[in-house]
Order: sequence, then C-alpha cells, then structure tokens
Amino acid sequence: MVHDGGPRVGRAARCARRFPDAHVVVFGHSHIPVNEPGVPGQLLFNPGSPTQRRSQPVRTFGRLLLESGEIRRREIVPLG
Repeated sequence: MVHDGGPRVGRAARCARRFPDAHVVVFGHSHIPVNEPGVPGQLLFNPGSPTQRRSQPVRTFGRLLLESGEIRRREIVPLG
C-alpha cells in the first residue's frame, strides 16, 4: 500500500519496478478510483474516497476479497 501511485501514464511499469513482488498495489492520493491490471500478475487498485469525491461523479470505496492467497473479488463501490 502506497499513498501516491503517480500519474496515470506509466503507472503500471512504475508500480512493477517499485513493488516487483506485489500481486496487488493499493494506492490513493488522487481520489480517482482504479481497478485494473498492471503488469501481468499485478493488480492496481485505488478505492477512491468515501468522503471527498473531488472531480469524480460520486464518492466511492473499494472492496477486495482475498481467500487462500488469491483475489476472489475486487470492486469499486459507489456511494449515493
């Protein structure tokens, strides 16, 4: 988990370099929800914000279900 995933352009490669052994990189700062694959075998996940939507249409939070070391479910949940 890291506060800032940096600019969208180049994020997947940057996260792979910074966290080469991570299967999931959870990041924030921008309040922009992200739920997408990075480099093969890595998930990039930003839950957004349940309190400050900033430029987003709705507030959000993220939910990850992990079971036996595997991601079983991943979702961005809109509020309101």
